[in-house]
This record gives sequence, structure tokens and C-alpha cells, in this order.
Amino acid sequence: MKLHIGVLSLLFLLTGCGQAELTLSSGKNANLSDYQGQWLWVNYYADWCKPCIKELPELDQFDRASDQHTVIAISYDDLALAELQASWQKRQVSFDFARVEREDFRLARPKVLPTTYLLNPQGELVATLIGEQNRASLAQAWQQALSD
Repeated sequence: MKLHIGVLSLLFLLTGCGQAELTLSSGKNANLSDYQGQWLWVNYYADWCKPCIKELPELDQFDRASDQHTVIAISYDDLALAELQASWQKRQVSFDFARVEREDFRLARPKVLPTTYLLNPQGELVATLIGEQNRASLAQAWQQALSD
């Protein structure tokens, strides 16, 4: 009996490990590990947050300026997929919006919006930017991270 419980517990844990961390506005599932090997900017935003909305075009221009990094924006409000897609379409940016699907998501839900995290190609958090960003502040943070 103990063996069966142990096997069932292991299967349950393994099933949970494969669960997607994010649902992208494209409808695809993703994990932060999918972005390993590249610099990843993870921006928390909300549609009601004026500085968040103001910085989205800056993030988009920064993202499109180089293929050495990727930007995704995570809905602070955990929008349903249809709402997430509508938000993404309204903002007309080229990068994906996402919603978090796991309670144990490793990037802390910020207390201040907007907040942008920078992960290095190994998937390690190397910078946390709080408040509205622009292309210059993003470039400065990225250059600092490259030199560390």
C-alpha cells in the first residue's frame, strides 16, 4: 500500500512539474525556461495603470531594436485569455502579453506597478526595475547587467 501511495505521489509531482507557468496572448503555453539562452524582460502591467500603459510602446521599441532579448508583459490582474488578447490588441505591441498560471511562479508579483524584471540567458534574475521605464533606462539596465 505504501508503495502505491509513493508512486501516486511521484506521478502527481511529475505532472505538476510539466504544468505551464504562463498562458500567452497568442493562446500558447510557456515557461520561463523556454526563454533560456536569451535575455528576457518580464514586465508586470495593468490596463488601469497609466505609467504601465505609457511605457508599453517604449518596451516594444526596445524589444524590436535587438534580437538579443525578448520582452513579455504579464497581466497584474490575471485577465482571462479573451481579455488578455483584447488588451494586447488594443496596445498594438509586438511582444506577447501573458497571464500567470501557477501559484509558485518564481517572479514575485510586485507591490508597485509597473515593475520589470530582467533575466539573464541562464534564467537568473539580474535586475528589478520599479516604475515607468523608457528605452534609455532599459538600455542602461541591460548594459549594466552585461558588464556585471
